[in-house]
Amino acid sequence: MELQEIASWTVAGGAIGRLMHGAARRLVPSPVPGRHLAPHPLPEVVTAALSAALACRIDGWTQLLAYSWFTAVGVSLAVSDLTVRRLPNALIIPAYPVLLALFSVDAATSHSTTPLLRSAASMMVTLVAFTALYAFATGHLGGGDVKLSGLIGLALGWFSWTAVFTGILLAWLLDAFGVVILRLSRKSQAEGLPLGALLIVASITTVVANS
Repeated sequence: MELQEIASWTVAGGAIGRLMHGAARRLVPSPVPGRHLAPHPLPEVVTAALSAALACRIDGWTQLLAYSWFTAVGVSLAVSDLTVRRLPNALIIPAYPVLLALFSVDAATSHSTTPLLRSAASMMVTLVAFTALYAFATGHLGGGDVKLSGLIGLALGWFSWTAVFTGILLAWLLDAFGVVILRLSRKSQAEGLPLGALLIVASITTVVANS
């Protein structure tokens, strides 16, 4: 991709990040007492930077659109989860058909359905696995995390099963590291980092690494 195209994609990514954050603010009507999802430039800046990274690494326009969309949604969800511990369904659920549609177009144009079938299968596997974990969770894993897991499986499954495993494992390792830090700092009663935000960080890292 040419430098001018990368610059344009970066600007567009920042604008979408701003819109996504605004949507997230409207979709969290009852924030946790003492917290609120305020206007902030961080989602816009992070989404712009990630859009630039993806534009530098991904050649196909369809895949670039798919992962740029996934990243924009993910950043807004991560900020929401970190700030008010909420993962709005109205951001997660529509992202499924958008990714599926873009992946389907890419599969049709490349005449290869293997990545698409793997994405669909990994989406189902991660949903089933996280639903099972949720059934036995003690409060750390929420319903929003379960819905998010399927979206992550869908996105990472396009690359490989290894990418799915790596992304999920990285999130759990980050979570375990956070728990250890809290224990060492004698803050075991603190909330710690929400799993949803860690899943997003790990999955976006995996996307950039595999692109």
